[in-house]
Amino acid sequence: MSERGPATSNAVTVTVNPILPVSVSIAADANPVCAGITVNFTASPTNGGTTPAYQWYNGATAVGTNSPTYAYVPVNGDAISVY
Repeated sequence: MSERGPATSNAVTVTVNPILPVSVSIAADANPVCAGITVNFTASPTNGGTTPAYQWYNGATAVGTNSPTYAYVPVNGDAISVY
């Protein structure tokens, strides 16, 4: 049997990219609208990664689903946002 010495691997240089600022903006397909009309809101993320998550709000109340779009029949004064 032959003795073996310690093994040595190659070196791997790693590049770490900086964390990019994340943001999201929304657009409504109509504003203002007549009472009873559905408005479609669409979220557009910046630096959201490959599978961004969405939480829609009407004021402070969570609404909608984890989707980049939200359809809603608003009433006067509603404030729709997404995080």
